[in-house]
Amino acid sequence: GSPSVNQGSDSRLRVLSLGPANNMRALVRFALPALPAGCVVESATLRLYRPSGAGGRTMQAIRVSSNWSENGVTWANQPQTAGADATTSSGSGEGYRTWLVTSQVQAMYTNGNYGFLIRDMFEGGAGYEQQYYSRERSSNRPQLVIRFA
Repeated sequence: GSPSVNQGSDSRLRVLSLGPANNMRALVRFALPALPAGCVVESATLRLYRPSGAGGRTMQAIRVSSNWSENGVTWANQPQTAGADATTSSGSGEGYRTWLVTSQVQAMYTNGNYGFLIRDMFEGGAGYEQQYYSRERSSNRPQLVIRFA
């Protein structure tokens, strides 16, 4: 409904499936540590804390393939995505939701790190909303856990 509005400083990341003109998506990006010499990414997990949201939904994390700015991105200029998605259930109640994003992080080391787009797999639903804490919160911030081997 507001394709040119930026929400980059909000303390909550909102993902909404409400219909073609009113869906919401979230973008998150992390600084990646240098790849240790002789190592590869063995596993990577994206963790977002959900204080509230609808149950029974499938949430996607998709690698973003072009640059964007936190205070400049809008629905109208959102970056493109690339590669396979990682999915997780929206679950019920509050707590961390996790996505296994190993292949996405491996691709970020090769093709550039532009973060993840988070969306409801079935956009256009009947008002299903998820909220996740952003880095602006003082606790339960987004996390990217990487294990090297």
